[in-house]
Amino acid sequence: MRTSDNSFEERNFKNKVDAADEKFIARLKARGVKYKKIGPDPKDDYVEDYWLIGLMYDLPDYIVWAEDGDIYFTEVKGTNKIKSLDYRKLENMYKRSLSINQYSKKKIHVGIAYIKNPTYNNKVKWIPYSELKDKWKQKEYQEYNGETELDGTPKYYKQLDL
Repeated sequence: MRTSDNSFEERNFKNKVDAADEKFIARLKARGVKYKKIGPDPKDDYVEDYWLIGLMYDLPDYIVWAEDGDIYFTEVKGTNKIKSLDYRKLENMYKRSLSINQYSKKKIHVGIAYIKNPTYNNKVKWIPYSELKDKWKQKEYQEYNGETELDGTPKYYKQLDL
């Protein structure tokens, strides 16, 4: 069974290693890129009720400053299963970035840093939101077994061709 098929508890409490996160940080450090991890991680910085608290704002896993001064709002993914809630968060950030980018010399980019099979692979692929949006439209929703949203409806995701 792939770890992406495991429950939240199995993915975050029984397994304390987030391979995609570790590979992403290693790449940034190796390149001397400035970055900031935003928000808690259930593996090493668990915040009780974060599933509820996190609904109050839209922030990425990381903010990365490129050499050219542009800023990347980045979700790190070690799976091609993108939760509906995560997609909506990226969409909201992207819409705000369009407004900001009209007036700012520094541009804000929103997207995913995807690491396929992060336990065995070091390659990080940047997928900008505009590309993600096209891929999102091509796939049907799938339901996470046994997981629900705050309102009790099933938790959905799409498995994208990344």
